[in-house]
Formats: sequence, C-alpha cells, structure tokens
Amino acid sequence: MSKEDMGELLKKHRLVFAGRILLAIVAIAALAVFIYFQYTNRQYTEMAMGPVLVRQSVSGTTDIAIGDNLITYSCDGASCMNSSGDAIWNQTFEMQNPMEAHCGNVVAFADYDGRDVYVMDNEKILGQLSTNMPIRKLDVTSNGVIMTIQEDSKVTWIYLYDTTGKTLAYFSTRMSNTGYPTAVSVSPKAKLVGIGYTYPEAGELKTRVAFYNFGDVGENEIDHLVSVYNYSDTFVPFIKFMNDSTAFAVADNRFMIYSGSEVPEIKKELLLDRQVLSVYNNESYIGLIFYNDDTEHPFRLEVYNTSGEMVTEIPLAFTGVADVKVVFDEGSIIAYSESMCYVYNMSGRIKYEGSFDNGVRIISPRNGNYKYMIVTNDSIYTAGLN
Repeated sequence: MSKEDMGELLKKHRLVFAGRILLAIVAIAALAVFIYFQYTNRQYTEMAMGPVLVRQSVSGTTDIAIGDNLITYSCDGASCMNSSGDAIWNQTFEMQNPMEAHCGNVVAFADYDGRDVYVMDNEKILGQLSTNMPIRKLDVTSNGVIMTIQEDSKVTWIYLYDTTGKTLAYFSTRMSNTGYPTAVSVSPKAKLVGIGYTYPEAGELKTRVAFYNFGDVGENEIDHLVSVYNYSDTFVPFIKFMNDSTAFAVADNRFMIYSGSEVPEIKKELLLDRQVLSVYNNESYIGLIFYNDDTEHPFRLEVYNTSGEMVTEIPLAFTGVADVKVVFDEGSIIAYSESMCYVYNMSGRIKYEGSFDNGVRIISPRNGNYKYMIVTNDSIYTAGLN
C-alpha cells in the first residue's frame, strides 16, 4: 500500500470517527432536551403523605415556617417546634395587636403601640429589647438587626438595634418635612433601609420613596439619605427588599423596582390598570394578585423577576382573595387555600391540582423536588408529588 493510499485511509477513518462522535453528541443533546421537556411538562396526579404528627391548634394563633421549623404565635406568646414535634423554644408575652417580621431564619415580634421587641431564630431565643416610644412598624434582617418606626407627638423616629438592644443607628422625620411613613423595609444585611412617605401637597396625595445607607457610603450624607424618588397622586403601602441589592415598592397605581447595593436607583416602573390585592415575593420573584375578568377564575397572579419582566400570568380559581396564599419554590409556584392546592412551573403550566380534607394553614417547600411540609389545623406532615 502506497503512502498516498495510507493517508487517504487514515483520513476516511478520522471522518468516520468524527461523524460518530458528532452523532453521539446530537443524540445525547436530543435525549437531554427530551428529558427536560418531559420533566418540565410532567403533570402529577397524587400528593403522597408521609408520617403524620398530631397537633392541637388554638383559636387565634398564626403559623409561619422558618427554616425547617414551625413557629406559632398569638397575643399571648410564640413557640417553635421542629417537624418531629419537638419543642425548640417558647416565649410568653402580652400583646393586643402583635406585629411579626421575619427574614431568613430570624423572626421578631412587637405590639403595635407597644414598647417591647422579641427576637428569635429557628433554633433559639436571640434577645429582647425595649424602646422609649410606641412602636408603629417593625422589620428584621437575617443577621438579627431590628428596625422599628417609633412615634412621639410630633416626630417619627427610625431606630436600628442589635439583639441585645444596643442602638446601631437612628434618625428622625417630621410630617412637615418628609411626610408620614407608610411602608418600611431593611435589607437582609441591614446596610440599606427603604421607606415610603406619604404627604399632601396642593390638594394632591404624593409619595416619596427614600433609601438610607448605613454603611460607608452613607456616612457623609445627611441622615444617611442616598436616594429619593417622588410620585404624584400615588400611595405606597408596601416596600420590600428581595435581597441586598434589589427592592420593590407597590403603590395603588404602579409598582417599582430599585437596584443597587449602595445607592438604590429606579430600574423599572410599571403602571397598573387595577388595584393590587396581595403581594408575595422571595429573593428572585414578585407575585401580584389582581381581580380577573373571568367568573371561573376571578383572580389573576402576575409573576415578575428582579428586572421587572413578567415571567408568567396565571388565572386563579379561588373563591376569595383572603383565601389565597402563594409560595415560590425552586422552579415552581404553589398557590393554595385551606381546601385547594395548585402547583405550576415558572411558565405557568399546571403541574398538580388537588384538594385537602383538613383546613391547610401552611404549605412550606422542602429542598425542591416538589417536597413540602404541610400544616393543618390538627396535624403536620411531609408530602411529595407523584
């Protein structure tokens, strides 16, 4: 065999080998796409229950899931248990109108117009503090910093505390200067504070959303104020930090997204043609519930990402908006009431639809993969979709 024949043979072998490799890559890619679409479009028909823990629900109590544990509170106190029913901690207090705030694994309680704040996480009681003035609003961070809005006769005070009660920062506002604070939120690591103020001017209701920086950037600014945004004929009852660099505010006629870890700037403003009924969020998504022009689906859930882009729109077939709760999981959305549950993927395609015999108080996702802790009036159990 000549050198030319040998070279030609080797070239053919290389081409055949390369063709087989390319064919294998295409086949693997096609299989991966097929598996992905099968997984994302798969519908589940059953919610399988795990071991059931019997609990006794007391009238007037509220449940919240913090981490893997369940916290129950009322006017008389708060308690924490794990999913096995073991008591983690118990805190008694006396409140007329308890306010609750939580972030990550930390939760705080205070009475509206009271002067005491109680702070815990999902493992232990972190501390208690007292204020000099009545508390009107409350928020807490994932590292245990407490923010309160307090009032005396003419001045509103914003205070930041640690869990020992030490004052970390404070400043004051007056109705005549900034307006009345209607919404407040602190970033998860307590560097930024966002406040919505409402004030009348020339017979018109106006709102300003102000951001304060308690890090190095805000040290040289008056009252740590780093950015302000003004809105006419608008009322802002809700503001929330999704993470340390993204916040959003919901008004009666629009909602706004702000971005920046030092000086928050307006990133997106969307005008709304109808009133927002409920607001839900996690660190990545915002869910807004509206009335819907459909008698079979009287409500509509719109989901937005941190850029203000609508991710999906879902009609909801619940009887009352007060019955609806929404939770975001890894790649899915759970909308539920005491008697019904719907699970959707992020494209709005339904993954599961089912009903409950017992009144459901909480559905809390557990590590993705459609696994949940479900809390009813008389039980706690784990469940998964099959």
